[in-house]
Amino acid sequence: INDAIAAKPSLALFSAGSDTSLEWAPKFAEAGTTVIDNSSAWRMNPDKKLIVPEVNAEVLTKEDKIIANPNCSTIQMVVALQPLHKKYKIKRIVVSTYQSITGTGVKAVEQMFNERNNREGAMAYKYRIDMNAIPQVDVFTATGYTSLTATPEGNTVDVSLKRNTSELTAVVITTALGQQREAKELGYAQTTLNNKTLTAAKSVNVQQALNGKVSGLNISTVNSGVFENAKINIRGIRSLTGNNQPMLVVDGAPTPLSYLSSIPPDDVSDITILKSAASAAIYGPDAVNGVIIITTKRGGKRPTITLNSTVQATKVSFFPKLQKTFGDGAGETVDQFGNYLYVPYENQQYGPAFDGSIKPVGPVLEDGSQQMLPYNNSHYKDKIKFFNTGLTFQNSASIAGEDFYVSIEDAKIKGLIPDDVNRRTSFRFNGGKTYGKFSVNYGLNYVLSNFDV
Repeated sequence: INDAIAAKPSLALFSAGSDTSLEWAPKFAEAGTTVIDNSSAWRMNPDKKLIVPEVNAEVLTKEDKIIANPNCSTIQMVVALQPLHKKYKIKRIVVSTYQSITGTGVKAVEQMFNERNNREGAMAYKYRIDMNAIPQVDVFTATGYTSLTATPEGNTVDVSLKRNTSELTAVVITTALGQQREAKELGYAQTTLNNKTLTAAKSVNVQQALNGKVSGLNISTVNSGVFENAKINIRGIRSLTGNNQPMLVVDGAPTPLSYLSSIPPDDVSDITILKSAASAAIYGPDAVNGVIIITTKRGGKRPTITLNSTVQATKVSFFPKLQKTFGDGAGETVDQFGNYLYVPYENQQYGPAFDGSIKPVGPVLEDGSQQMLPYNNSHYKDKIKFFNTGLTFQNSASIAGEDFYVSIEDAKIKGLIPDDVNRRTSFRFNGGKTYGKFSVNYGLNYVLSNFDV
């Protein structure tokens, strides 16, 4: 090391532990060498700069001969956070990092066993680590194994594997014609959503509940009215002139797609989206655009009573920006300079600037009179005040027994347009019975819609 100092290198990279760095880094610095230290020796020293080149390299000067590095986790974190901090000014970050004690070496493992057996010994950490650390070297759950920290021998650590006899729960998918198969057996593209995922946002119908939850499923809301109608496409448009809507199957029965907006999400057990021609071939040409398969709830092994109540509010997000300086006129008459003059019956606003004077509005009436009003912009906010705050009230109750499921739901939607109201009341009864290999399932659904638009 003394020979290296005598050679006066321009740069020295230290990664040999704190004690070594504290002893030798100052000697290299005195010889004019710039030291970049990767240990923890200088990280908390107020006289030494803690540098990540991608973040704060510009603060370095020629006089900085000992440069400290953060640890590996911090370096990765601050590189990712730097652009966020630059734009949003992050004030505080709480970080927790975890590492196996074997990452510190044999000395740490020995400390853990000494503490567990109440023995004195060398300390790799200044604090107790037994029952206060994560002793696993790694976790191998996907292959059916778990890992254990083994007893160190000499300067090595062996990792032993213990067989985990538990099995992963099979994922069962409802496919065409109501057949249930494991997901790994399927050779085509499909996506299944359970009730918990579907009802996370408490949408008023299944059509809106599917929005943004399935890749390749495009749901475009046609308008913001009380019916919340939408267009549905799976994997894009296939025909420029024909039908691009998918097929809907509810409890095994082909159903008009418009019925989707009448199904309360709370009544659905799961939904499977068949995206490809291969997956939907069994339904024939009607399924060329894909299939949405809905399975409604049935009875469970034990009685269950469920009550839900939800209130949602909707407001107009934004309005187009309109000018409010000039009034009626579209060039029917102009002055000697070519400026548009006021036209009382014109809706286009390219006329002269508002000046507050009294001007005629509209055409002359049959009796020869004409309405006169101030020429100003006092009513420009009327179009904004016109819209309401939309409210949606949903209340539902259901009872599930061993062989039946009964639910009733009331949804009242008050629209953004004044006096627009849609009220949907639905009742569902599903039942079934199994006798050996023979099973019977039946269902009744009644939907009453009252609307005023």
